Amino acid sequence: MAVSAAKAFGLYLRTLRSRAGLSLQDVEDLARNTPGPISKNYLSRCENGQLGLALSKMTILCKIYSVPSDVVLERMELDLELEQIGGPDTENMSYEELIKLGVKSIEEGDYWPGYACYRDAIPLAPTSKLSPSFKDHEEQSLIVDLNCATSAMRVGKNRFAAFEFKRIENTGHLSPTNSCFLFNRMANAS
Repeated sequence: MAVSAAKAFGLYLRTLRSRAGLSLQDVEDLARNTPGPISKNYLSRCENGQLGLALSKMTILCKIYSVPSDVVLERMELDLELEQIGGPDTENMSYEELIKLGVKSIEEGDYWPGYACYRDAIPLAPTSKLSPSFKDHEEQSLIVDLNCATSAMRVGKNRFAAFEFKRIENTGHLSPTNSCFLFNRMANAS
């Protein structure tokens, strides 16, 4: 079975916070004067998959992280649907194994397992052996994000995919070859 929906969505929340350059304390401070304050303990438990994120808290986090709420909701849907469908057992797979199975799944048109593999490879990409296809670990991570978003698009989750494609484009960090892949996928998302 793929990583649980709660754990996967929690990791996504942590990724959003990290992309915003915020600590747990920063989020608590920013949310203090909102209608639904968010303690760092609560957010930590959500990020670790121990608690589900309340919708009222999600809207506050979306504002803090500058991410549209429909994108975050769609990502939550992806993780819940994958859990219902069941995916490959990715729990103890290495980065290389996840990427290999992700590529195979996508090539066979089996997009849910592909999504599971790429989603679960995201936290491993920055510290795994650098593939010769990439100039550095940042590009490697961005391509895993790109493949995760592409898999999401293939199962009909276009808001999440389009947001991720645009975010990746805005980094300006892809090589010319990988930028071509990105632009091709962006065109297919339209």
